[in-house]
Amino acid sequence: MDLIIILSILVGLIVSALLVGVVLVARRKRREKETDYKVFFTSGNALLPMGILFLALDSLRPMGIIFLCLGASYLAIGLANKDKWAKDKKSSKET
Repeated sequence: MDLIIILSILVGLIVSALLVGVVLVARRKRREKETDYKVFFTSGNALLPMGILFLALDSLRPMGIIFLCLGASYLAIGLANKDKWAKDKKSSKET
């Protein structure tokens, strides 16, 4: 019974992520904007500890693996494109 609940939660998360992805792709087609890779780094910093925490909890281990992988990949994407991070709006106005 617990496996069914976990699988239904995972399916719900996957469907939600796909819907968000479709909406973001549709919005991106309307206006082209440079990607801020600093957001990937920040998201990775949030998801990685959540993945470690969920891995420590036996009942949430599958979600922990997902969050850990997402966090690590987001950190890698953000760090690989560190030179493309958007400048802070305050610092650009001051100079």
